[in-house]
Amino acid sequence: MSDKQFYILLGLGAFVAYSIAIKAKAAASSLAESVDPTSSNNIFYSGVNAIGDLLDDGQSDDSFSLGGWLYDITHDDIDLGVVQ
Repeated sequence: MSDKQFYILLGLGAFVAYSIAIKAKAAASSLAESVDPTSSNNIFYSGVNAIGDLLDDGQSDDSFSLGGWLYDITHDDIDLGVVQ
């Protein structure tokens, strides 16, 4: 193998390694966001809301949220004396 071929292969190998590192970083960032408890893109949050939405009224119309449901069952209707 000549020096020229060696340097071409070395450059190609460095490019492939760099490309893999960039793709791995992007994949790790996407995975981290999908399990972040504060993210609205959390897969568990989205999944629970999707199932609750279908069980709520039988339609997929985004009418359910787990947080809203928990609030509703833990807070009674309080009359604040506001005229409606």
